[in-house]
Amino acid sequence: MDLPVLFVVLNNCGFRSIMNLQYNAFGKKRLIGTYFEKKDGSVYSADFAACAKAFGLNGARVEDPDHIGPAVKKALASGRPSLVEVMTAREWPHTGVSKSGWWDVPIPTYLPNTRKDYEKGRAEEKL
Repeated sequence: MDLPVLFVVLNNCGFRSIMNLQYNAFGKKRLIGTYFEKKDGSVYSADFAACAKAFGLNGARVEDPDHIGPAVKKALASGRPSLVEVMTAREWPHTGVSKSGWWDVPIPTYLPNTRKDYEKGRAEEKL
C-alpha cells in the first residue's frame, strides 16, 4: 500500500468502444451488453473512486474536464496509491474517429456488402 501509483479510470458507464466496434461490424441489429442502463434508460456504473477508497487508496471522481489536472496533481502529491475516475462522454455512434490497427472481427455472411469489404481488406493486409 505504500507504492505511489496513480490509476486513471475513464468511465463512460459502458463498453462504448466495444459498442462502436459492434456497430461498425454488424450494424444496429447487434449491439450486445455494451451499455450500462437501467430499464428506465438511466445509466449506472460502479463508483470506482468509492471502491478505491474502500481499499485504502485515495479516490476522486471528476466530472468537469477542468478538474482533471488538479485531481491528478493532488493524487501524485499524496505519495500514496490513488485512483482518479474521469467521467467521459457517452455520445454514440462516434463519427470521425479513426481506428488504428486492424480489428479482426469476421463479418457474418448475412451482411453481404459489409462482408465483401471485409474480405477485400483481409486480402490487401500485409504483415
